[in-house]
Amino acid sequence: MQVHTLTFEQAIERTARALRAQASGLMTLEELGVLVGDLVATSNGARGFFVAYLTGDWALADRSPPEEILAALGTSTDMVAELLTKNLAMSTAMAWAHSQRGDADAAAGSNQVSRRTVQLIIRLEGPQLHGQLHHLREAIESGSGPYAPFLKRWGYGPEQLQAIGAALRELPLPTATRQDRFPSV
Repeated sequence: MQVHTLTFEQAIERTARALRAQASGLMTLEELGVLVGDLVATSNGARGFFVAYLTGDWALADRSPPEEILAALGTSTDMVAELLTKNLAMSTAMAWAHSQRGDADAAAGSNQVSRRTVQLIIRLEGPQLHGQLHHLREAIESGSGPYAPFLKRWGYGPEQLQAIGAALRELPLPTATRQDRFPSV
């Protein structure tokens, strides 16, 4: 099946199969990079890749992302920037919510997604990604901007928004000081 015709669910499975193959030595990082590049060329493929990569039990995802994956993600910077920004917000908000409910396992899973997302954000950087992160900050601070409907749709409360704002402030982005880039909400 061609990557451009994959459903979201098929993209998750294709990614998981590829990550298992790479972990067992049946696929090189170069081959994985080519597949990831194909996946992130479509919405279903990109979303499926991130679900599998960020949530699965992959040693590769817990290390600094390999250049092959970074290069592949760099082929679809607009879509990748938006998905990473949303993944950072959602995983951070859910880690807070799970912790408040006392669900340590679910909180650990959300924290893993957040940690892996931050690793990718740090390594990818770029104006599209910085712009998306700025729009998320704007929505948290003022309730306006492109991410305001996203935050509203998920119904994040003030504490979750504060947690997302704190995650943004902790990103070691190269311009200005942390406080200047992402002031407290």
